[in-house]
Amino acid sequence: MTDPKVSIVIPAFNAESTLAATLSSLSRQSLGDWEAIIVDDGSADRTPELIRDHARADARFRALFPGHGGASAARNAGIAAARGEWLIFLDSDDELPADHLAVMMDAAGRHQQAGLIYCGWRRYAPEGTLLGEYPAEDMESPFARSARTCPFAIHAAMVRREAVTAAGGFDRSVSICQDWDLWQRLARSGLSFSAVGGHMVDVRMRPGSLSSDSLNLCREGLVMIERGFGPDPRVTNAHPGHINGESVSGLTAARAYYLLWSLGNAIGRGENIEPLLRLAETCFEPTPDMHAATATFVDGLLIGAGKRLDGWNDLWPGVAPAFDRLIEWLNGRSGATSYGGRFKWHVERHVSGLLPGRELLVGGLQVVRIDPTGTIHDLHPPARVDRVRCHITAADSQLGWFETLSFGSVPAAELAESILESVTPDELAAIMPPSKGVWRSHVGKALSFLTGRAVSDDTRFAPLRIACSNNRTNRIKALADEENARWRAADPTGSGDEALYVPPDYSSQDYWESVFETRDPWDYESSYETVKYQQTLDTIPDGPVRRALEIACAEGHFTRRLADRVDDLLATDISTRALARAQERCSDVETVRFAQLDLARDEIPGRFDLIVCSEVLYYQADAAALDAFAEKMAAALEEGGTLILAHGNLLVDEPDKTGFPWPHPFGAKGIGDQLNHHPALHLEREFWTPLYRIHRYRRTAAPALPATGEVGHAASRLPPRLSTQIRWRGGHEAPVAEQWHDFPILGYHRVADHGPDSLAAYRVRPDMFERQLALLRQNGWQGISHDRLVAALYEGQPIGPRSVMLTFDDAYVDFLESALPLLHRYGFPATVFLPTGKAGGRADWDIQFGEPAPLLGWEDVALLRHADVSIGSHGHSHTSLPALAPEMQVRELAGSRAELSHRLGQQVTGIAYPFGEHHPALHRAARQCGYKIGVTCDPGWVSQNADPLALPRIEIFGDLPLEGFASLLGVES
Repeated sequence: MTDPKVSIVIPAFNAESTLAATLSSLSRQSLGDWEAIIVDDGSADRTPELIRDHARADARFRALFPGHGGASAARNAGIAAARGEWLIFLDSDDELPADHLAVMMDAAGRHQQAGLIYCGWRRYAPEGTLLGEYPAEDMESPFARSARTCPFAIHAAMVRREAVTAAGGFDRSVSICQDWDLWQRLARSGLSFSAVGGHMVDVRMRPGSLSSDSLNLCREGLVMIERGFGPDPRVTNAHPGHINGESVSGLTAARAYYLLWSLGNAIGRGENIEPLLRLAETCFEPTPDMHAATATFVDGLLIGAGKRLDGWNDLWPGVAPAFDRLIEWLNGRSGATSYGGRFKWHVERHVSGLLPGRELLVGGLQVVRIDPTGTIHDLHPPARVDRVRCHITAADSQLGWFETLSFGSVPAAELAESILESVTPDELAAIMPPSKGVWRSHVGKALSFLTGRAVSDDTRFAPLRIACSNNRTNRIKALADEENARWRAADPTGSGDEALYVPPDYSSQDYWESVFETRDPWDYESSYETVKYQQTLDTIPDGPVRRALEIACAEGHFTRRLADRVDDLLATDISTRALARAQERCSDVETVRFAQLDLARDEIPGRFDLIVCSEVLYYQADAAALDAFAEKMAAALEEGGTLILAHGNLLVDEPDKTGFPWPHPFGAKGIGDQLNHHPALHLEREFWTPLYRIHRYRRTAAPALPATGEVGHAASRLPPRLSTQIRWRGGHEAPVAEQWHDFPILGYHRVADHGPDSLAAYRVRPDMFERQLALLRQNGWQGISHDRLVAALYEGQPIGPRSVMLTFDDAYVDFLESALPLLHRYGFPATVFLPTGKAGGRADWDIQFGEPAPLLGWEDVALLRHADVSIGSHGHSHTSLPALAPEMQVRELAGSRAELSHRLGQQVTGIAYPFGEHHPALHRAARQCGYKIGVTCDPGWVSQNADPLALPRIEIFGDLPLEGFASLLGVES
């Protein structure tokens, strides 16, 4: 007798009501080369008799009666008796389609290296309702999948008998998840799994089955997950890559998803979820992937309830209280991040997105239909509703939709206003029945006032019979006014701009003495000056310097540094006050002498190997005065001596580039161009930053080719006196184009080398950020500021091709330290979105992932507004706005804008929604609070018809290679 190809192992315990149908499904198989081993597990009903009857009628049915030992023991007994090359495990209440064995064996023939073949499955409610389909798809890593979840229904798999025997069969200590445990062990061994697409088996839910014990199912599933993320000593032949299990970095998320599925399942069953919540207290941590979390929960909810999604309205009233309890519990687990509120909003979004246009309740969302051809009444949603989505329909035709926040009710006047904003007059007129009269002016004027658009008297809007008085209470505006009044009363410091630069009279010594009436008039110890000092020192040639001259030494801050490089230094200045302070500062430096020197009138006292002259030559009257200076330098330098100059960039030299608008005849570039004409002074090196240039000249008769280029960058924290005077990019915005061109907004978080591994995706290395900026500049891209974006979207000023906007969420300190200098170097403006309540603190919303990164304080934020950086709101508490009650959403919007506007002394009109989470009602509220721009994390480019309060943005992640960055923009890398 030849062995069959397939052995079907069927444990049976008190299965007299279902077993006959299960066995009949085998008798109907189109492939006959099989055996079925039916193992009675000590049944007390007619099950043994049914088994014997089938065995007598068909020799392919084999009966075993080992006594009661549980399902795993019964299956192991069947495995021991099996003769087939392949095994299928079939429960006594499941059935197989007639072609199942034929399909699976055909797949085995095509995938001869596979050790396990699996198909898809369908899940049915007890009364026969199809709940969902789960088609089979190839797994990139069967072990990674089975470490996290049971990968398929038990009878959807066909596995080689020798592989199961080698694995030790089913573990009798596992009471519910026996199949999951076996699949995980087989996958850990490296067994090859292969999917059979387009074929499915049926799973029928049965009351009282082991899988209906939610608490124990959850406990045991968590054990399976723990095993999947660690070693399993039961598997002696583990694949080398799976010996220690999956990376523990994924354990938190795997547990969270399984717990949420289990909670959804229990809520759907109508069970008390408190025992599950107590279990979850020991191991649940919020997961960042809200989309996966909510989809998993809703799947568990529907399965537990035995409902299809289209039966949501019947399901929701019964599960809503338990859902509210879950949200309360999740909020308590997440601290400041309001995870529960975020989760609720994502569930609302998920369910309503799967049921588009359907009237329903879910979470805090109510979806309704409004017919504009009939009388419109105030809406009074249920108490837990905080947002209403209104679909504008007439005669079963949907014309549009809108969302609005609910503060207990939604006035009819607001509904009318929203209808007119969402549907064009022509669309409305097309559906309006003929009216007996015209729409009289008092109604038309009222709606015109509310909507800001003219409404003609002769259009057919009579059925919009509502009380359109313009004295209705606007709750959002009232809350925004409260927040603005609070900040006006607070009157925080730093609310006004510093006075702009006024050119002084440089003609006399008296002016310079007045400059030094107070100490440190130019913030000599600022990072800007100290970086420039070091770059100047780095320009001095290697080797000894015998005698050196410093022109315009001021109070001696640079003098002390220069003295370390020379044997004898003469430091000079026109101001006696400055010289006195310089002498005091350098009193312990024996190699420095001081003397008063009027550069325009006095001769240079001696000859020198090195002369350093910083921030003084643009005070010369004209080119002739510069020529005279060059002549003095040539005469004062020894042959082979060095002249080093450091001066700011002025707009007069390069009006289209960053510089200072000082009323001098030339800046650093002009000074260099003029000195290049002197026959005895030869440019040896020239380096520049966005704000100044450093020149090195050699007095020599044998000039060499000069070395030029950008050197590092200017310091990021510029002194306020200086920062207010800079005109970044020459003060020019991106030009107005003849026609609209779509453009991307790029979204960054941190620009840093280090941080928690789990947040690496939100961290771009500074060297990569520089490569990205260099790529943009090399390909001719121009940056867009916030003001230019507003002009494009609101004032009809199209932006040209190859334009990009760079945005940075959260206002991390490393933006100032790492990103801003590079933005200045490559000439790109930026917009930073700040959570006002966190300024000067840390990103505590990330505390679960490691040490939170520090955020900019108000002093640095105030400096940014003069650094080619626009400041926008990121809310007040960095809480997901949809997670909050309507009043708190408005206070977060209005309060953060009021604080920013008052602290910065300018109107702030941009917001980035925290976590990128937003909804149309939030856009409307943001607009009413005074915002003009709102950016999301929804991918895409900004089109001409984009909603300015819901602009797409391309997030730039830390693992994105330069080629991927270039591909996003459609340029060559």
